[in-house]
Amino acid sequence: MKRMRIFGRWLALAAMGIFWAGCAGKPRLAPVAVQERGDAQAEARLYDFDGDGRMEYREVLGDSGQVRYHEFDRDGDGTYEQVVDRTKLDPQTTRHVFLLLDGVPFSIIDQMWQQGHFRMFSRPGRMVSQFPSVTDPVFDEIFHSGIPYGYEAQFFDRQTGRKTGGVNFYLSGKNENWVEGMDYRLSPIEDAVMYLYPGGVFKRELEAARKVYDRKKDEQHVVLYLLSTDGICHMFTREKAAEYLAMLDRWIVQMVYDAGGRIHLTMLADHGNNFAGCEYVAIDDAMKQAGLNLSSRLKRPGDVVAPKFGLINFGSVFCYSETERSRAVAAILALEGVDAIAWRTADGVRVINRQGTADIVRTGGDGEVLFRYEAVEGDPLGVAEAIGQMRARGEVDEQGFATDDAWFRATRDLPMPVAVQRIYRSLTDNVMNPADIVVSLADGYYYGDQSFGDWVELGGTHGGLSYESTVSFFMSTAFTAPDYIQPGEILPVINRHVPWTPHIPSVDYAWLDQYRPQGTPAPAPVQLEASRDLSHKPQ
Repeated sequence: MKRMRIFGRWLALAAMGIFWAGCAGKPRLAPVAVQERGDAQAEARLYDFDGDGRMEYREVLGDSGQVRYHEFDRDGDGTYEQVVDRTKLDPQTTRHVFLLLDGVPFSIIDQMWQQGHFRMFSRPGRMVSQFPSVTDPVFDEIFHSGIPYGYEAQFFDRQTGRKTGGVNFYLSGKNENWVEGMDYRLSPIEDAVMYLYPGGVFKRELEAARKVYDRKKDEQHVVLYLLSTDGICHMFTREKAAEYLAMLDRWIVQMVYDAGGRIHLTMLADHGNNFAGCEYVAIDDAMKQAGLNLSSRLKRPGDVVAPKFGLINFGSVFCYSETERSRAVAAILALEGVDAIAWRTADGVRVINRQGTADIVRTGGDGEVLFRYEAVEGDPLGVAEAIGQMRARGEVDEQGFATDDAWFRATRDLPMPVAVQRIYRSLTDNVMNPADIVVSLADGYYYGDQSFGDWVELGGTHGGLSYESTVSFFMSTAFTAPDYIQPGEILPVINRHVPWTPHIPSVDYAWLDQYRPQGTPAPAPVQLEASRDLSHKPQ
């Protein structure tokens, strides 16, 4: 019966997907630019928007490679008589679009920027995501909107003592507080269709998001969240994904052209994607073979709960007791594709893989937070050299602790970036119901609901500790983004330049005032029903 319900669910999704594929959107896109170099060797891009063979719009890049001038030939005489200098656009008063993408790695955006795309923006910076590198915990940290119930919509709810239903909990929207701040978000009931037909859904999203932007023409700040970029990066090759992202670039140019150049944009993504293919890792079967009982509850010795929802390179396990935890760790460690396994101990967190075992200890209070990494055997996270460098700089105290910031600087470029803090927080801080065991899988492997895997073929995924799964991007037209940033730092950085208060009614954003420039006018009271598009909310 269960298999029939699963089949019926995906059959309905397939039918919806066929409908969506037949109704692909027709977003407004700028024409492909013609490149030109002027007398001063300043690169320019020329556009023929009406197709009459005459170039009526030109973008001129500055020394930094970012668009500096918008030039318009409104009367067709061959002279660009209207010029907008972007350095004169006041970020405090200019209309601003915040564009949030799902699942786009830094590497692909950086490569495209170097190739000449997304030059409305300054050079992208790296945003180091959480672990697991999945949407809801990361966006909640970005928006400071609390923490979600679970890493994903299926988890073991410690209050009710049972595993959530997954799909129903997802559709309820309870796990995504941050969505309240979106002016556009694809309807959750259509999310799964996106993974069946990501290209068609992407075009429809661009069309729908543009309509929301147009409808809110009197609002200074508009927040648009595009989910289908995650499907594109999951399902397509890196090269094919770049083709769709180039379409996004043209969509942005069209928006800027329609605004007469007088607009700012900030764009970021919640996590990366590894484009490494995917082989299933049977975490559940390994625990069964070890004599453990996979259940939806933890009622008796031997019980474990191993949620299966998205197809990601991360796994979580909830255990009846320490006995089940030890048996589960041993069973999972023997599997191919396991990068690292971690669990809480009396003193902190223990992490293990084939390279060794180590303990992570955290100390400090509301002020400075310190971490210590104690190798028990080997160096499972590959941070020994980074610790040596911190010691040489005097950043490690006599007890072996270093600050959160020092760890971030020393380990942000490693194959598993910022793994010490990210692993610790995954078991303590990121969600209301942290697992007893967290598992990071290597690039090229995944865990999740295989019934969905019957309908799709993954070209890559995210969730684990690897660099490509973890590191996304942050960029703006209004300011130069930091080279590296953590999710919780994004709102303060934005508010140093743009006085923006997200529209999340449950959150008090008065603390952002300390980051805004002196003389910044107080933000107008948010009229929630008038200022937010609620069509995406489940009924």
